[in-house]
Order: sequence, then C-alpha cells, then structure tokens
Amino acid sequence: QSIPGNVQMKVDKTVRSVEQTIETLQAIPGNIQKNVDATKATVEQTKNSVINTAKAVEETANKIKNMAKGVNPPKKELPVSLEDVDARLDNEVNDALELAKKAINSSPFKKK
Repeated sequence: QSIPGNVQMKVDKTVRSVEQTIETLQAIPGNIQKNVDATKATVEQTKNSVINTAKAVEETANKIKNMAKGVNPPKKELPVSLEDVDARLDNEVNDALELAKKAINSSPFKKK
C-alpha cells in the first residue's frame, strides 16, 4: 500500500520547511553574538572618541593658556584679567572631562 503522490509531496515540503526552520533557529545565537560583538566594538570606539575629544579639549585649552601667558598686556586695563581667562578655561576643561567621565561611566560603557 503506497502513499498517494500529492500526500508524499506535502510531507516532503513540510519536512523541508521544518529543516529550514531548524537551520534558521540554529543560526540565531551566532547572529546575536555577531551583533553583540559589533555593538561592543562600537561602544569601545565611542568611548575612545570621548576620551580623545576630552584630551584634545584639554590640550587646546593648555595651548591657549600658554599663548595667553606670552601676551604682553597693554598698559591700560584689560576688560578681563588673564587670571579670569585662565580660570574660565580650567572650568571649561573640567566640565569637558566631567562629561567624558559621565559618558564613560554611563550604562553602555560599564564593564559588567
């Protein structure tokens, strides 16, 4: 007693469909891991960018400070003292570094 052809075709098609579903499901963990790895790499790059930006801000501020030290102020009073400029630059650098630290310590950067 043989199985009619159309029933056999449906069985074969169902078996192929189940096999494809199994293959798809088996591939998911690898794909998730690839996404996790890519995200980690992006986070690391972003973290490094934040750090490098903070360093660049600090270097620029220091260059400006050093340039300001070399300036001979005119005899009349400046509207802003060099000390005020120096203090403001320090504040700007500290603010930038604090922002960088907060960014680095925010959830995506935290080491689990």
